Amino acid sequence: MRPSNRIHRAIPAIALLFAVATFAACNTGASSLPSIPSFTVPSVGASLSVSGSGLTGCVDAATAAILAQLQQPTADIPTLINQNKLALIAGLQAFQPPDTATTTWRDQLVTALQTNDTATATAKLQMLVSGEVAITTC
Repeated sequence: MRPSNRIHRAIPAIALLFAVATFAACNTGASSLPSIPSFTVPSVGASLSVSGSGLTGCVDAATAAILAQLQQPTADIPTLINQNKLALIAGLQAFQPPDTATTTWRDQLVTALQTNDTATATAKLQMLVSGEVAITTC
Protein backbone atom coordinates (compact mmCIF):
# COMPACT_ATOMS: atom_id res chain seq x y z
CA MET A 1 0.00 0.00 0.00
CA ARG A 2 1.34 3.37 -0.94
CA PRO A 3 1.89 5.95 1.83
CA SER A 4 -0.45 8.45 0.18
CA ASN A 5 -3.33 5.91 0.34
CA ARG A 6 -2.80 5.44 4.07
CA ILE A 7 -3.02 9.17 4.62
CA HIS A 8 -6.22 9.44 2.58
CA ARG A 9 -7.75 6.55 4.51
CA ALA A 10 -6.74 8.08 7.87
CA ILE A 11 -8.31 11.51 7.22
CA PRO A 12 -11.90 10.48 8.15
CA ALA A 13 -10.67 8.82 11.35
CA ILE A 14 -8.67 11.91 12.30
CA ALA A 15 -11.65 14.15 11.61
CA LEU A 16 -13.90 11.94 13.76
CA LEU A 17 -11.35 11.91 16.57
CA PHE A 18 -11.09 15.72 16.39
CA ALA A 19 -14.91 16.08 16.50
CA VAL A 20 -15.18 13.79 19.54
CA ALA A 21 -12.39 15.65 21.33
CA THR A 22 -14.02 19.01 20.59
CA PHE A 23 -17.41 17.78 21.82
CA ALA A 24 -15.84 16.40 25.01
CA ALA A 25 -13.96 19.64 25.66
CA CYS A 26 -17.10 21.72 25.26
CA ASN A 27 -19.29 19.43 27.41
CA THR A 28 -17.33 18.92 30.60
CA GLY A 29 -20.38 18.80 32.91
CA ALA A 30 -22.17 15.65 33.92
CA SER A 31 -25.51 16.88 32.62
CA SER A 32 -26.24 16.91 28.93
CA LEU A 33 -29.04 19.48 29.33
CA PRO A 34 -28.17 23.16 29.21
CA SER A 35 -29.14 25.26 32.20
CA ILE A 36 -31.69 27.99 31.69
CA PRO A 37 -30.86 31.32 33.32
CA SER A 38 -33.50 32.78 35.59
CA PHE A 39 -34.84 36.27 35.11
CA THR A 40 -37.64 38.40 36.45
CA VAL A 41 -40.58 39.40 34.31
CA PRO A 42 -41.90 42.91 34.90
CA SER A 43 -45.48 42.96 36.07
CA VAL A 44 -48.26 45.20 34.86
CA GLY A 45 -49.44 47.77 37.41
CA ALA A 46 -52.22 46.76 39.77
CA SER A 47 -54.52 49.49 38.48
CA LEU A 48 -54.99 47.48 35.29
CA SER A 49 -56.85 44.23 35.05
CA VAL A 50 -56.59 41.31 32.74
CA SER A 51 -59.44 40.88 30.27
CA GLY A 52 -60.86 37.71 28.95
CA SER A 53 -60.58 35.96 32.27
CA GLY A 54 -64.32 35.70 32.76
CA LEU A 55 -63.91 36.91 36.32
CA THR A 56 -65.86 39.96 37.36
CA GLY A 57 -63.90 43.16 37.63
CA CYS A 58 -60.60 42.24 36.03
CA VAL A 59 -59.03 42.04 32.56
CA ASP A 60 -56.54 39.50 31.20
CA ALA A 61 -52.80 40.12 31.10
CA ALA A 62 -52.66 40.69 27.34
CA THR A 63 -55.33 43.41 27.45
CA ALA A 64 -53.71 44.96 30.51
CA ALA A 65 -50.37 45.12 28.69
CA ILE A 66 -51.96 46.85 25.69
CA LEU A 67 -53.74 49.33 27.95
CA ALA A 68 -50.48 50.00 29.82
CA GLN A 69 -48.73 50.79 26.52
CA LEU A 70 -51.54 53.13 25.52
CA GLN A 71 -51.22 55.02 28.82
CA GLN A 72 -47.53 55.85 28.36
CA PRO A 73 -46.90 59.61 28.01
CA THR A 74 -44.99 59.13 24.75
CA ALA A 75 -47.40 56.55 23.28
CA ASP A 76 -48.37 56.89 19.63
CA ILE A 77 -52.02 56.13 20.35
CA PRO A 78 -53.31 55.86 16.75
CA THR A 79 -50.51 53.47 15.77
CA LEU A 80 -50.86 51.34 18.91
CA ILE A 81 -54.63 51.17 18.47
CA ASN A 82 -54.26 50.09 14.84
CA GLN A 83 -51.70 47.44 15.75
CA ASN A 84 -53.68 46.03 18.69
CA LYS A 85 -57.30 46.83 17.85
CA LEU A 86 -58.64 43.28 17.47
CA ALA A 87 -56.94 41.98 20.62
CA LEU A 88 -58.04 45.03 22.59
CA ILE A 89 -61.67 44.71 21.45
CA ALA A 90 -61.72 40.99 22.27
CA GLY A 91 -60.18 41.55 25.69
CA LEU A 92 -62.52 44.40 26.56
CA GLN A 93 -65.57 42.46 25.41
CA ALA A 94 -64.58 39.56 27.69
CA PHE A 95 -64.05 41.98 30.61
CA GLN A 96 -66.98 41.98 33.05
CA PRO A 97 -66.82 45.34 34.86
CA PRO A 98 -67.86 45.42 38.51
CA ASP A 99 -70.04 48.52 38.15
CA THR A 100 -72.25 50.40 35.71
CA ALA A 101 -69.85 53.31 35.18
CA THR A 102 -67.00 51.01 34.14
CA THR A 103 -69.36 49.01 31.93
CA THR A 104 -70.40 52.21 30.14
CA TRP A 105 -66.74 53.22 29.75
CA ARG A 106 -65.87 49.78 28.33
CA ASP A 107 -68.81 49.78 25.91
CA GLN A 108 -67.97 53.27 24.65
CA LEU A 109 -64.30 52.38 24.18
CA VAL A 110 -65.17 49.18 22.29
CA THR A 111 -67.60 51.11 20.05
CA ALA A 112 -64.96 53.77 19.38
CA LEU A 113 -62.43 51.07 18.44
CA GLN A 114 -64.89 49.26 16.19
CA THR A 115 -65.84 52.47 14.37
CA ASN A 116 -62.25 53.75 14.09
CA ASP A 117 -63.10 56.79 16.26
CA THR A 118 -59.59 57.47 17.52
CA ALA A 119 -60.55 60.73 19.24
CA THR A 120 -63.18 59.03 21.42
CA ALA A 121 -60.91 56.05 22.07
CA THR A 122 -58.12 58.41 23.17
CA ALA A 123 -60.52 60.26 25.48
CA LYS A 124 -61.65 56.96 27.04
CA LEU A 125 -58.05 55.86 27.52
CA GLN A 126 -57.28 59.20 29.16
CA MET A 127 -59.93 58.33 31.76
CA LEU A 128 -57.69 55.42 32.82
CA VAL A 129 -54.66 57.67 33.08
CA SER A 130 -56.52 60.27 35.14
CA GLY A 131 -58.02 57.66 37.47
CA GLU A 132 -61.64 58.33 36.52
CA VAL A 133 -61.87 54.66 35.59
CA ALA A 134 -59.92 51.94 37.38
CA ILE A 135 -59.60 48.34 36.28
CA THR A 136 -57.57 45.55 37.80
CA THR A 137 -55.71 42.55 36.43
CA CYS A 138 -56.73 39.06 37.49
